[in-house]
Amino acid sequence: MGRTHKLGATSFLIVTIALLFAAGIAPAQTDQTGTVSGLVREAGTGAPLAWATVIIEGTKLGGITQQNGTFSISRIPPGTYTVQVQMMGFALERVTGVAVVGGQTTTVNATLRSEVAAKVDTVKVVGDAEKDVTEQTKTEYNINKDEFKIRAINNVTDALAKQPGVTVDGQGRLHVRGGRADEVKFFVDGMPVTDPFVGQNSLDVSFAALENIQLLSGGFDAEFGNAQSGIVNIQTAEGGRKFSGLIKYMTDDFGAPDKTYYNADDIAFALGGPLVSKDFRFHMSGEANFSDTYLKPEKEYNKHEVLGVKFQDRMYNQYRGQGKMTYYFSPEMKVSAEGLYTKTRQDQYYHPYSRVGWWSAESRRWWYEPLDETSVFF
Repeated sequence: MGRTHKLGATSFLIVTIALLFAAGIAPAQTDQTGTVSGLVREAGTGAPLAWATVIIEGTKLGGITQQNGTFSISRIPPGTYTVQVQMMGFALERVTGVAVVGGQTTTVNATLRSEVAAKVDTVKVVGDAEKDVTEQTKTEYNINKDEFKIRAINNVTDALAKQPGVTVDGQGRLHVRGGRADEVKFFVDGMPVTDPFVGQNSLDVSFAALENIQLLSGGFDAEFGNAQSGIVNIQTAEGGRKFSGLIKYMTDDFGAPDKTYYNADDIAFALGGPLVSKDFRFHMSGEANFSDTYLKPEKEYNKHEVLGVKFQDRMYNQYRGQGKMTYYFSPEMKVSAEGLYTKTRQDQYYHPYSRVGWWSAESRRWWYEPLDETSVFF
């Protein structure tokens, strides 16, 4: 019995010391952090602001104001802080020198001023759009000369091939909306230039003479006949009130004959402007294209000399010219006279001439076939 009483007293002593020790530590632990609370109001009206963001700078602590504008941020380590208050539509407010003491609550009240956006001049954008013509059944595309400068367009075929519903076959013939090549009718300044025998364009207008190309597909007006797939109306350039011109040269020959594929040279020029007065104007243009094509032969062609410039025929040679004179009686009335010329000289591919030595010089079986020549004048 005596031993049992001794153990009970010892246990009581140990439990009492532990409780006293715990009671002394607990206040020390809770006193390590402090709290910041306060009220956020609008500067003009004094009304409480809900959903404003309150941040303790330098920490990851923060909060949002309640419906009555109050906030409370706890567990802040003791120290001096800057409290940042912000809300959309109001200027940022920063309260500096906020001292946080462990176990205490620091009150911070803030007022936010409405932030008025800077006044800017009104920008008025006006756009013009063509009205939908409900009675129009045709589809119309226009390619003007300004597009020739920014797009890879060197001739009428290049311009039309880039339009929706137009394809070009291996022979360079146009097909509109899946139709046959002879179902497209060509006009130059309103004059029909379709070859009645083959149904193709018989006049290749120079690049330098182009002003606008109009393509009509489907549902033509009564003024157009003998066409089922499309109408191509080419408008040529005319002189302006001031002198203007252009020179264009293209080649694939850069001094390495063995790497020259087509041996092609294209040159074009144009000149236009007033003659006697600004109402009497002229425009002239010309273009020449020379190429051995991808079927380059080894035989020799005829040589020519024009104005002291020597050149030699190639497998494909084309010359185009245009001259136009216009007189304006008034801005709404004018009269024009125009001449267009196209000449093509080309050789037909003949396999024995495609390789050197195919014909023996000793057998004297070399022979030359004159170039096929076609000229068109309007």
